[in-house]
Amino acid sequence: MKRKYGDRADWARILEHTFTVARAEQPAFCGVVTLYSMRRVREPFVKPAAGELTRIADDGFRWLQLYSARPDGQTYTVTAMYDPENRLAQWYIDVCAGHGIDHTGIPWRDDLYLDLVVSPGAAVEIIDGAELEDAADTGASTTAAYTLAWRETHRLAPLARRADLPEMRVACAALDAMLALERGEIRPGYARLAARGGAIR
Repeated sequence: MKRKYGDRADWARILEHTFTVARAEQPAFCGVVTLYSMRRVREPFVKPAAGELTRIADDGFRWLQLYSARPDGQTYTVTAMYDPENRLAQWYIDVCAGHGIDHTGIPWRDDLYLDLVVSPGAAVEIIDGAELEDAADTGASTTAAYTLAWRETHRLAPLARRADLPEMRVACAALDAMLALERGEIRPGYARLAARGGAIR
């Protein structure tokens, strides 16, 4: 199990970005939302997944990540990846043992290796199964964590295929609100927790 942070501070591909974190209190979603806006990248990131070769990172792309406060939302996070025209490029669902926020306001998740990739056309692929098996074989993953990872992946897959996870239903509205916060505007129901970014020269 690895703890991973939402600000992707070690992502060498990114030359310039902004990162905004907010707490959302909305009728359809309560939790933490982040927006990672890529201004400049070293090179585009194109990856085969869910039956398609998809560009998921480039100049102007944005990744919106949602961390639900619901009890049944503690075992996963949802990332919606958008192109510069705010068209959905891909859904990415990280299966985790839990998530939270550190003392600086940056969200984290305890990664359980398995992920679900969902195309805009609703093709679903489970990835990193070999990584989980290796972790189980070497003792890096406990039996309980291994069981939780597969149980949650199988629970989430049909919901993701139908875009029926709460996070998927609210993503467009959340993106609009987070873009406003990024510009320094106020949006009811969203409280900014942290903002950072910069350029590598």
